[in-house]
Amino acid sequence: MFGQQNQMTPGGYPGQPSWQQDPWTSFTDEFLPKVLEHPRTWSVYIPGGSGNELNINTIGLATTINIPKFLNGPSPLKISPGYIFNFWNGPTGPTFDLPAQAYSSYLAFDHITDPSKRSGLESNFTVGFYSDYKNTSSNGLRLTGKLLGWSRLNKYTVAKFGVEYFDRLDIKLLPAFGLYMNPNDDMKLDLYFPKTKLAHRLRINNYDAWGYIGAELGGGSWAIDRANGMKDQADVNDVRAFFGIEWMGSSQVTGFLDLGYVFNREIVYRSATPNLDLSDAMMLRFGFAF
Repeated sequence: MFGQQNQMTPGGYPGQPSWQQDPWTSFTDEFLPKVLEHPRTWSVYIPGGSGNELNINTIGLATTINIPKFLNGPSPLKISPGYIFNFWNGPTGPTFDLPAQAYSSYLAFDHITDPSKRSGLESNFTVGFYSDYKNTSSNGLRLTGKLLGWSRLNKYTVAKFGVEYFDRLDIKLLPAFGLYMNPNDDMKLDLYFPKTKLAHRLRINNYDAWGYIGAELGGGSWAIDRANGMKDQADVNDVRAFFGIEWMGSSQVTGFLDLGYVFNREIVYRSATPNLDLSDAMMLRFGFAF
């Protein structure tokens, strides 16, 4: 939801803000908004206790390349390369273990058909390699994505329906459905499963800010080497409920800060190792886009 949304689109993408007129932003006007959209970085911290618990510290980097007028339509194809560092502490028991680090590298493709129409399609296809780099088997190669149909019910409501594919051991495919509503310039409601977000504009001095609450499916899946040398794959699954604030200053740098509660936490192994339930935890998440 980076920045102010000037008009509603089925995917809820914000409009592009106007840049100030100086030599640097003149360059960004001519190049960056057309080719590189929102270079961004973020971090997630979820503390864990001792023993069979898991402390998570994640740092991500990504950007988006726009291919305009994809398939001769008005919407671009968005190509987003990203890289995520996952630092884990725990579990420490003899039966359950994870490596200290794992990595996520991916290339995502996103497209929405003409948002001025009454209906259309929203799609994502992501190919990535998720591994501790000691286990480089095909288990680390995962394909994820979504395919949604959307229909405009009125001038501020879009219905979305389809599927999201997660390609995890325990979570393969989920139905995806909901409503995106933009009843006025100060409110955006993404009443969507499996990721919901309700936002309201805040007036804070010279900042364009939004306060929000939301919930989402978190975690991922990685190919790993176990402590005993066995090749394995592990899902780290959880559900995250959060509230936060997002803001844009005069320099057009967008930031966000979330506080959340993480529950239904578990580690699922491809091997015969039983699943490990983890204690609920708090979450701190923040990031910046440029």
